[in-house]
Amino acid sequence: MESYRDNLEIDLKDLALKILKYWKAIILTTIIFGILGLGYALYSGGYLSAPVPVQEEENFSDLTLEELKDAVKGVLTAREISDVELTYNAYLECENLYNKIEKSSAEDNTELEIELLKATQQIVAVKSYFSADQMAYYNALFEKDDKEMSQAFLTLMETNLKDYKERAEKNNKVTEEKPNFSFKSVILAAFLGAFLVILLVSLKYIMKPVLKTADDLRSAFKLPIISSLRNVDDSSLTYVYSSILASLKSTNAKKVFFLSATADADVAELRHKTSEKFNAGDITAIASSNILEDSTVLDSIVDSDGVILFEKIGRSKYDDIARELEICKSLGIKVLGAVVTE
Repeated sequence: MESYRDNLEIDLKDLALKILKYWKAIILTTIIFGILGLGYALYSGGYLSAPVPVQEEENFSDLTLEELKDAVKGVLTAREISDVELTYNAYLECENLYNKIEKSSAEDNTELEIELLKATQQIVAVKSYFSADQMAYYNALFEKDDKEMSQAFLTLMETNLKDYKERAEKNNKVTEEKPNFSFKSVILAAFLGAFLVILLVSLKYIMKPVLKTADDLRSAFKLPIISSLRNVDDSSLTYVYSSILASLKSTNAKKVFFLSATADADVAELRHKTSEKFNAGDITAIASSNILEDSTVLDSIVDSDGVILFEKIGRSKYDDIARELEICKSLGIKVLGAVVTE
């Protein structure tokens, strides 16, 4: 036997309207997740992280030259030690070259000055990548070797290589990294919040086993829809009566029962008021109780010409409607159609 579930279809328009009813929850969740995304962006960007502690230099001042060279082996790698010592030796050569230029009697020392400038630039460039421990070892070499650097030579370094010195000082200190903020995290988090609410509403809509639209009765249970109402009032009651009357005339039915798979009070009232309108005519309409709850009704409806279902969107369950139709089919009772209310 074909199951009604095989014929159920999701009404996307009705689903969209259902989602729109939760617009406040969507906006609120979007704001909350956006704030969480902002917090994550600030934290990951470094705004909320703890400052990086400044690295302390090793103290080599109390060591002899030999002890110094042994001590740095436990602090620096062989490559780092080699870089420091090569730079130190190059510095001494530059100072010797400077002194040579100063003592030279030649009128034109341009080539030597260019050579000196390039050499000092290279030294400072290399020093700019030294770690704090490398700089400590570098300075200690001058101290232990008892070398007095020429003040004029130091002035030359400071004057001609100011940019390199600034870069060296900057790279020889462990400074706090500049925070980096990305707005993408805020947008993604806000989108995720809205998506989760929409997803939950959609899943609730799809998984809830109740009648969602009048078309569900038509597509899943192959029932003709006699009337579909939004509100129950006097005008709609007249409309239901007229629709049922027109439907019964085409079937020549004289005695019908109004059934329902839900115990909703509004549906029960609609059944009774509609049946009362038929009392003055040739057609007998009886508002019956729920056949799923009251089995005594079955004896009464067996002799009828048919039944009409009164169901309510959001209250009538699919399984109850299916059982109701199965009972009617087993008793040979014709289901003439359905009246659906919201």
